[in-house]
Amino acid sequence: MELNLLENQAELRRAFLQAILDSPSRNKLIVAGPGTGKTFTFGTLIRQSGEGDKLALTFIRRLVADMYQEFGDIAEVKTFHSYCKRLLHERFGSIELAPYLNSIMIQDAVALGHPPVNFRRSFQTLDEESWEIAFYLVRGDYYAAVSFDDAVYRVYREVNRGNLQIPDYELVVIDEYQDFNILEVSFLEILRQNNPILIVGDDDQAVYQLRNSSSQYLRERYSSGEFDSFELPFCSRCPRCVVDATDNFIQASQNDGALSGRVPRRFIPFLEGKEDLNDRYPSIAIGQTTNVACLRNLVTQIIEGIPEGEHAEARRESYPSVLIVGKRQYLNPLYKVLEGEFSDISFSQSSEPSYSYTDAYHLLLDDDNSNLGWRILAGLELPEDQLNDHIRNSNNGGLFRQLLSEEFITKHQSVLGELRREDRTQLDLDLLNRELGDDYLIILDHFFPEEPEDCTEFDPSEPSILLSSFEGCKGLSAGHVILVGINEGEMPSLSVDGEVDDIEYSKFIVGMTRTRYQLYIFSNRWFFKPENPGFTPSRFVSMLPEHLVTDYGYIKSANIGTLIEGVFG
Repeated sequence: MELNLLENQAELRRAFLQAILDSPSRNKLIVAGPGTGKTFTFGTLIRQSGEGDKLALTFIRRLVADMYQEFGDIAEVKTFHSYCKRLLHERFGSIELAPYLNSIMIQDAVALGHPPVNFRRSFQTLDEESWEIAFYLVRGDYYAAVSFDDAVYRVYREVNRGNLQIPDYELVVIDEYQDFNILEVSFLEILRQNNPILIVGDDDQAVYQLRNSSSQYLRERYSSGEFDSFELPFCSRCPRCVVDATDNFIQASQNDGALSGRVPRRFIPFLEGKEDLNDRYPSIAIGQTTNVACLRNLVTQIIEGIPEGEHAEARRESYPSVLIVGKRQYLNPLYKVLEGEFSDISFSQSSEPSYSYTDAYHLLLDDDNSNLGWRILAGLELPEDQLNDHIRNSNNGGLFRQLLSEEFITKHQSVLGELRREDRTQLDLDLLNRELGDDYLIILDHFFPEEPEDCTEFDPSEPSILLSSFEGCKGLSAGHVILVGINEGEMPSLSVDGEVDDIEYSKFIVGMTRTRYQLYIFSNRWFFKPENPGFTPSRFVSMLPEHLVTDYGYIKSANIGTLIEGVFG
């Protein structure tokens, strides 16, 4: 008989967890949606797994913090690349984890006669015969540094060659498996050889295709018969309207031919103790603003209308009270206005990591002959043709500093001499200013930070606001979530033949399910000025059941108050 998952939910939730805990299988797989208690499950399983060492890995840095808080006292919790860097360091000695290394490699490749390439793709797709991997590893050895993907690849290669041994663990937990690429999948197979393993993922949330990842790897594990598979169906994060709307959206997506091959499982609102929340926020607010200027006004008034107690709770629980999700062309103008209205606001923007003076000086303070340290300084200061000459000349393996002029070396050694002083009061500020110009202030604050006179403490009743892309909001949750720019052709993006890729459905699912209280979904008829043709609301909005949304229709600045009154009473 089919279980009624809307009754006796606390008891049923414990039963789903207990089934995982009681499984004798060495290989376990949990496929579960957002807000269903995956991190709590990790911690419970780790605590009952015995006295040996435990390991928890993910590639999303913010999830490391969540897992560390939950069970970092009893397990090693790391990102993939930081774990691999540790193994390399222990086996082969000092090695620098340099997020900016890819930028240097691209410059070096061009100087050495190669085209500018995407080195990451070669690692992520495990293209071991490519010149890109060979080039990157040789130059990485020269610089005694690794970045993200090559750190994982180096461990994978050295284990296969018999030069490195993975430690044995009582349990290994792997999160976000739906966003793994073939390199990470292959590395995981090495971990699985001698260790009990728990894989967790959700193919509805596969949003990182730019990493050459695929949800197919999760689906293959599910259907392989090699794993004991489980679900965690109850979402405790979101109000009922959001969970039900998401579940219906997934079904409608499949009816349209999307999310083909999806792992079957249930996504059910956990209702016990949430009666007040579901009464306060019974539906998703949707509407179409005239343009971005109207949207800015609307978002401002929504934030001002949120009850102060919800802001205070967000601060106590360490999540933003407002999360605004969309594409950059919408987030940029919103941020410019909101930062003038609210004090606690941040804009999460991803970009290619670049190197700086602080990176160079950190390396040179530890090793005065650091090839990477001197290479960074040369990249910051030398003309392109001179830098390229030095890169070509360094290809014979000699010290990079030996290629530089005595004047260049003396200048930076004088700076390093100042940075080796014991405190800020002893510094020759005139020398730093003369040698580094305005950059010396950044160096000064980094190496000799002053104690702040007054730590910024926000009023608990003030909103905490974060703006993010759909990909960037993965791993986050917030009280009020506002999805902006939900226009056909923008969310979702369309292929040249008008088709929608699965990743667009997944991004929308991720955006919706960040919500703890109220979800808002806004399209806009125009960007700024009336133009023909204007935007139309996304097809995704029409895929949400009518009884789960309140449609405020066409929103002009004059009738924003109607929406605010409708949401907050």
